[in-house]
Amino acid sequence: MGQAFLIVDGHSVIFAWDDLRALHARNREAARDALVRRLLPLHDTERRTAVVFDGTGARTTEQDHPSGIRIFYSGGGQSADHVVERLVARIGSKYDVLVVTDDRMEQQTITTFGASWISTAELLGRITDAERTISGEVRRRNRE
Repeated sequence: MGQAFLIVDGHSVIFAWDDLRALHARNREAARDALVRRLLPLHDTERRTAVVFDGTGARTTEQDHPSGIRIFYSGGGQSADHVVERLVARIGSKYDVLVVTDDRMEQQTITTFGASWISTAELLGRITDAERTISGEVRRRNRE
């Protein structure tokens, strides 16, 4: 199927993970940045990654993080869920798309567009596995 994409419902993850939820209570932007940093091992080893957050602007905006992770902020009265669904509708039948969300309605909707989903808990396990892969590769290269 070609390229593989990971689309993350940002606030679904932030509010599911205790450390990010506590950080969000103090500093919303810091929690968003922390999530993006934690996604780097997956972006570097498995899938092109996009994170979608609820925004406050007049329209949906997007930007590239220096790591290459794409960040979307919903706008115009739309939720992040709507942006995730729109992205999946656009690419779900052409590419291997995996969405991270704990929202049952969103899970059902994205599967109709040809994407798969995992929970926020499963995401944490995949990040841990990707970190191990990277660490192992670094150790192997250091030995060479």
